[in-house]
Amino acid sequence: LDGHPVGNLLLAALTQMTGDFQRAVDRLSDLIGLRGQVLPSTADDVRLRAEMDCGEILSGETAIVSRRKRIKRLSLDPSPRPQPEAIRALIDADAIVVGPGSLYTSILPTLLVEGVAPTISGLNAVRIYVANLMTEPGETDGYTLGDHLRVIRAHTGLDMFDYILVNRRPVDPSLVARY
Repeated sequence: LDGHPVGNLLLAALTQMTGDFQRAVDRLSDLIGLRGQVLPSTADDVRLRAEMDCGEILSGETAIVSRRKRIKRLSLDPSPRPQPEAIRALIDADAIVVGPGSLYTSILPTLLVEGVAPTISGLNAVRIYVANLMTEPGETDGYTLGDHLRVIRAHTGLDMFDYILVNRRPVDPSLVARY
C-alpha cells in the first residue's frame, strides 16, 4: 500500500465492493459529502506508461512516481474511450478548471483520454489552469509554470487555457520543509 494515494485506495476498494467504477466514485462522493458530481473521463481499465529521460519505460502510477526521475513522455495503455457524460458536461460547462494536481499522474492522464483535450480546446467556455504550489519530487523539480504548459502542449498538441491561476504569495515554510 506504500506510495498509493488514499483516494486511489478508497476508489479501488469501493470499485471492488460495488463492482462498478462509476458507482464507486458516486459512493465516495457521498462519503465525503461532495456537492456536485464527479465524472471520470473514462470508465476503461487503463494504465499509465512513462518513458523516462533515461529511456526506461515504466508502467503504473506507483512505479512512475516512486522512480522520482524526469518523465520524457506519458501515454495511456490502452488508449481509452471517453465517458460520454464527461464530454457532454465539458460541452455544457460555462467554465472548465484544470488542476491543481500532479502534472504527470493527475492532469495529463485526464487530458490524454481520447477526445478530452480537443473538446476542451474547441469550447467557448472559460478554460482555467490552476498551477500547483509545489513541484513533484523528481518529476517536475525545477519546472517553471511555462514548463508545465509546454509539457501539456507537447502531449496534447493544443493550447487550451484562457487563464492561469497562480499563487503569488510566499509558500508557508512548514509546507516547503515537507518537500
